[in-house]
Amino acid sequence: MFPSLASLGQGDIVTMRIARNADDAPEAWGDALSALAIAGVIATFAVGLIALVVLPAQSTLVVVVLAAGEFLAFGSSDTASRALRALNRFVTSALVVLTAAGLRMIAIVSYAALRADETVSDSTQLLFLVAAIGAASIITAIISLATMRSIAGPAQLHPTRWLASARDGAAVGVGHSSQALSSDIDQTLLLRAGFEADNGLYATGARLVQYAFLPAYAFLHTVAPEFFRRGEQGIAHSRAYAKKLALPLVSYAVVMTTFLLLGARGVEIIAGDRFADAAPIIMALSALPMFRAVQSLLGDVLTTTGHFVDRARAVLASALLNIALNLVLIPQHSWRGAVVATYAAELAMFGILAWSVWRRSRATTY
Repeated sequence: MFPSLASLGQGDIVTMRIARNADDAPEAWGDALSALAIAGVIATFAVGLIALVVLPAQSTLVVVVLAAGEFLAFGSSDTASRALRALNRFVTSALVVLTAAGLRMIAIVSYAALRADETVSDSTQLLFLVAAIGAASIITAIISLATMRSIAGPAQLHPTRWLASARDGAAVGVGHSSQALSSDIDQTLLLRAGFEADNGLYATGARLVQYAFLPAYAFLHTVAPEFFRRGEQGIAHSRAYAKKLALPLVSYAVVMTTFLLLGARGVEIIAGDRFADAAPIIMALSALPMFRAVQSLLGDVLTTTGHFVDRARAVLASALLNIALNLVLIPQHSWRGAVVATYAAELAMFGILAWSVWRRSRATTY
């Protein structure tokens, strides 16, 4: 939730600005960096305060370094990769993402290896973790900045447009944060209600369903620049492009739903015998890819035409409904209540998004 807020939706904003005008890349990148820096520092400070209250002093330092790395360094890396895709530098974009992930993995694996050495004190291990994550974050930031400078030129700040980018990005960030909260709240509430075993099974099923749709999200990120270019011409053009994308996207979702339904019994092969009972949960959640495919297209129609608040409102309303229903249903029905709440929230989001697209389309015809 915090990373989405800290990014202020700058990935979408920088994609929109560069896709519509490649010459705007230096200012778009500079404005995004400024927004990321301000929001990232505020978010890191907030996380640090929370950690200071609930964690020991040594652990607080680790949390602050992790938060700063996530919000600032890796946030800039993600935004840079989105900007590079808008410039049609897909290979470079992928390399930036993979390098950031690789550096983080090296830091974590190195820490895990040190943890296995019983002769190393806990304080030394914590200091090593701070240093490793800090180094990975700094290198990631340098690579992102250097790559964008070499391709787009020096970052520039446009005060007036920066404010507009931050404002629009805030709506995007709220939407992403609401989605993240909605995706995880059912598992938190399952634990709170005392369903520890069911929570483990539900988390396994939900993650597998989520992973099944990742290629579709990658596809949507790839076509996002062209989507924004169509959106600049008006919502009718954006809708037409969404219809063009609907066939491959929905077809993929149908295939994944079928695969999840037929292959759910094989979850024990992936997750182990202990998770064999997750099969009914996977089957119950298997229709989610089809909901996500349609919602993504409707939401992107709004986003690419500048109606960021409309999409954020739909996601936020869906998240609040999901939380409310989970609070009511989970204590009595465990994971089955979570499934019902999830589908009710998905239907609500679909309805609000469809109504918003219809309303905006209707307004342009008069």
